[in-house]
Amino acid sequence: MGIMHYKDTKRSYEGFWKNDQRCGQGFEVYSNGSIYLGNFANGKADGVGTYTSKDGTETYVGQWV
Repeated sequence: MGIMHYKDTKRSYEGFWKNDQRCGQGFEVYSNGSIYLGNFANGKADGVGTYTSKDGTETYVGQWV
C-alpha cells in the first residue's frame, strides 16, 4: 500500500502495489482532474472500476481490460 505523486504533474495514485506496479484496489487522479477508482493489474486499470471526468459530466462504471 502506498501513494505515488508523479513528478511535474498533478497525477497521483493511492493504493496497492506489486513488483513496483499498481495492482489491486486503487484510486488515481489524472493530470486533467479525472478520477478512476477500482482495480488495477500490471500497472493499468483492469477489472471493475469507476471513471469520472473532472467536471462530473461523464461517468463509466464497469469492467476495464
